[in-house]
Amino acid sequence: MGRADLIAAELDARTLDFVATGEQQSEAGHEALYLNSSKGSYKNEFYRDCSSGGYIQYTLSNTNLATDSLAIMCRFTTADEGRKCNIYIDGVLLVAGYEATKNGVTADDNGFYNVEFPIPSELMYDSEGNVKDKLTFKIEPADTHLAPGLYYLRLLNKYDSHEYVFKAKDWKTGDSNRVAQNKISYNSDKNTITVRATGNNNVCLSLDFGNCNYMVKEENHYLIVCGTGLSLASGANYLWWLNGINKGSQISPTRVMTTSDGKQVIAWDMTTSTLDANCHGTLWSICQGSTIFGLTSPSGTAVIYYIGFVSSI
Repeated sequence: MGRADLIAAELDARTLDFVATGEQQSEAGHEALYLNSSKGSYKNEFYRDCSSGGYIQYTLSNTNLATDSLAIMCRFTTADEGRKCNIYIDGVLLVAGYEATKNGVTADDNGFYNVEFPIPSELMYDSEGNVKDKLTFKIEPADTHLAPGLYYLRLLNKYDSHEYVFKAKDWKTGDSNRVAQNKISYNSDKNTITVRATGNNNVCLSLDFGNCNYMVKEENHYLIVCGTGLSLASGANYLWWLNGINKGSQISPTRVMTTSDGKQVIAWDMTTSTLDANCHGTLWSICQGSTIFGLTSPSGTAVIYYIGFVSSI
């Protein structure tokens, strides 16, 4: 079984209910209601959308009476970039102003991509405390334009945001000419990285993005590194690549500091880095391409305790 087949099988196993939007039989089976709505096909996939003052509504079945780790999955296309929508579950606003985009999403060759929106567990109970076996999904334009076309809809269990967490072994050499991989070691118990490298910017690390699947929240706009044995001098630390974007320039940190326990912190504000073209959306993928930085260790040995994304330094 190929990777694409495996992903499809995993998605089917998580699916509690599925609506083939724009297809009459599936829509009728989910009590479809709509206003100012049209349907059609694009690149051999059916969709339904709605315009200003309109909406699309379906009833979804929760036959397993699940309450935790549920999500709505919507299939959109990058061709609808800029269109915005609001999404409701049983009349409660779940998502406000979601905007279809080309940035921060993993689209297929035809530009289709899936977005999961988690459903708070409290929405899965009725006023008498009973678990709901049905949910009403509603989507509407968030402004005076069209809502993005909805290419299918799923009710899923086992929701995982894939939000980034620091795992030392996810970070490898960013340039073997600066630091060979055999000069980088990991302490699994402490979740730390030790880099033995001399020379300016030779503590050079890269996220192993091809083997990861991490998302970053919009508010976490600082990329930070925390360690010991690092220089905070001007020119000692540069960001070269961010999520697949490089402009041939060296980006200096926004801020450097030493904490009360003697660790050095080096931080870049990604929103002012000029490298953030792939870093937009309420939850965006950090695995669209290389993220590479180079730090300097005066002693030739640096220990990295954390690399990640935060809202405040």
